[in-house]
Formats: sequence, structure tokens, C-alpha cells
Amino acid sequence: MRTGCGSSRLRLGLGLIFSVAIVGWLATTLDLPRLETALLAVNYSWVAVGLATVLLTLLFRVLRWQILLNPRHQVTSVDTARALILGQWLNLIFPARLGDLGRAYLITRAGYASQAKALASVALEKLWDIT
Repeated sequence: MRTGCGSSRLRLGLGLIFSVAIVGWLATTLDLPRLETALLAVNYSWVAVGLATVLLTLLFRVLRWQILLNPRHQVTSVDTARALILGQWLNLIFPARLGDLGRAYLITRAGYASQAKALASVALEKLWDIT
């Protein structure tokens, strides 16, 4: 299920307002010479390795979750990745790992047939993570 045009415009507007506020706050509090010194001292090859590791981990988590969800269902990799990323974001904001419940909800909104099976796939993935 996709959101309407009005909802997209509202999200875009709120995102722009938030972005401008953050940039404005940074412009008044950031020590630019110190930032320049720090950026010149960075070993960017390690940054690239770290970024590649994060992206590969995300890719494999998306693929693993799609296998657990059962590939016969018409849920795309993009929908799976979106639900996974938003679930991780919700886990950062809310206590008790509510993002995992949110992830199951989001994947059913994207077209997955069963909320119960989506929750079971999240639980199975968590068991897989601890073994």
C-alpha cells in the first residue's frame, strides 16, 4: 500500500524543515578549523572498509529475511530493505525493541500476506542471530 500525494508532500516538507534546522544549528555551533583538522587526519580507506561492511551486512540481512519470509510472496527487496531499515531506526528511538514489531507491520503493509508469519520470521531471525 502506498501513501497518497499529500502525505508525501507533508513528509518532504517536514524533512526539509528538519534538515534546515539541523544545518542552522550546526552552522552556529561547529568549530570549522577543528573539523578541518579532524577530516584531514582521517584514513579514508578504513572509512571505505567500514561503509562496505555496513552495506554488505544490510544486503545479507535483507536477503536472509526474504528467505525467511518465503520468496513466493510478492515482497520486493526494496520493500524488505525499507522495513528492515525503518525497524532498526525504531529500535534506536523506542525501548523494548519495538522496531522489530514495526518491521513486521511494515512488511505486511508492503504486501506480505500474514502479520503472524512476518512476526514469526522476525523471531526466527533473532534466534538465528544468537546461535
